Amino acid sequence: MLDRIADLRLREISVPVLEEFFEKLEEEGYSASYRRSVRTAIRGTLQIAVRYGLLDSNPVREPAGMRFDCSMSGCGPLRSAAAPWLANRRP
Repeated sequence: MLDRIADLRLREISVPVLEEFFEKLEEEGYSASYRRSVRTAIRGTLQIAVRYGLLDSNPVREPAGMRFDCSMSGCGPLRSAAAPWLANRRP
C-alpha cells in the first residue's frame, strides 16, 4: 500500500496527494487505527526530510481540509460564497 507514494519524489508529495492517499485507504476499508499508524509513519519520515532541508514543511502536518456532507444540508450558498476566495488561491 505504501508503494502508491513510494515512487513519488519529495517535491511531488503535497497535502492534496496525501489526502487522496488517506481517503483511498479509508475507501478500501482499512481501520482507523491502521490509517493513523500509516499517517504517523509518513509524518515522521517527512519530518526527517524537513529537518535535513529537503522539504520546507511537512505536508502531513498541514491541517486537513474541512469536509462537509452537502447531500442533506444544501451547500449551494456555501459554495457560492467560497468561490471567489478559492479562485484567488488557485495557482
